[in-house]
Amino acid sequence: SLEGIQSSPSVYDSIVVVGSRDSHVYAFNDKTGKIIWEQQFSSSWMPSSFAYDGKRLYTGSSDITKFLILDKNDGSTLNSVNTGTYTFSTPALAKNVAFIGSANGALYAIDIATGCIIDKFYTGARMHNVYQAVLPDGTLNNKAFADYNGMQYSKAVGYMERLFSVGSILSSPVIYKNSICFGSMDGIFYCVGFML
Repeated sequence: SLEGIQSSPSVYDSIVVVGSRDSHVYAFNDKTGKIIWEQQFSSSWMPSSFAYDGKRLYTGSSDITKFLILDKNDGSTLNSVNTGTYTFSTPALAKNVAFIGSANGALYAIDIATGCIIDKFYTGARMHNVYQAVLPDGTLNNKAFADYNGMQYSKAVGYMERLFSVGSILSSPVIYKNSICFGSMDGIFYCVGFML
């Protein structure tokens, strides 16, 4: 089913915003529960929670494989950055940079003014890429998953295990002093220094 709410809600200016597995982002009035706006994003689940800087909303996405910058007033897309694969992580903001992890084992540093990727950090498992599950550009290598076509649960589990072997970053990064900290599916907790 494509229904259900996987993300945690974010609240700003008396508005509650949440993404859903029905491909929509919904904004509700926090007192009445009335929908203020909604946006649909192709056939993509919207599992990432939102970061907010007082001006715009920032989030990841599933099947459209993008980091999105949205207008806080109507949810329209102001800018987007291709992350290569599923991006469930909630962005962390520092000055004019958003940090977000992706299922391809990369942590992206994105300039939110320009929408340009300014840096990437790869997990140790991504560097090894033992199943060749991810191509150099960060997209999934469909050949590495060819034996997992189908909808059976056992195939879905195998597919995810192979994907997660690259050290997928599903957790939400946290900024602490001059480090960005996050967990990875390779079982390692990373704290990576950065300069802004």
